[in-house]
Amino acid sequence: MAFGTGHHETTYMMLHALIDMPLENKSVLDFGCGTGILAIFAKMRHCAYTVAIDYDPLSTQNTLENMDVNGIANIDVLLGDATVIPQNKHFDVVLANITRNVILDSFAALYNSLAPNGVILFSGILEDDIDMIKQTAEQYQLQYQNQQVRGNWAFLAFKKGEGVKE
Repeated sequence: MAFGTGHHETTYMMLHALIDMPLENKSVLDFGCGTGILAIFAKMRHCAYTVAIDYDPLSTQNTLENMDVNGIANIDVLLGDATVIPQNKHFDVVLANITRNVILDSFAALYNSLAPNGVILFSGILEDDIDMIKQTAEQYQLQYQNQQVRGNWAFLAFKKGEGVKE
């Protein structure tokens, strides 16, 4: 639960990035949702459409329970990996607070789910992983926005250009 309470460095950095981000009427994908804290927070910030995905059935169940506790509805909670990302929807914000290997394995699907001018936030990675994630993002022509380090954990933000094709 340390990851899903907002106290872990990676969740903390993601939440702080979301505090300053205009989310009203935006679509948000929380990939690797865990307890659902990021999706729930995005919904509390009045995003229009939210999908939370995790491969662990305990995580998706916990997300549903946390939605109930917080009085939040209208988050589509899906069990699975990147193959269950809705193909007919592009998200304004993609959140991936997961390990480096899962990010790299899912990068193409996450990129393809991102709307033009959309923002993708990565955390759950170590400071030593920053260059590897940046290099992969460059291959997809994502524009580097910023990064943070807290402890030895890292956060990276990128933006998809308007004219970038899938």
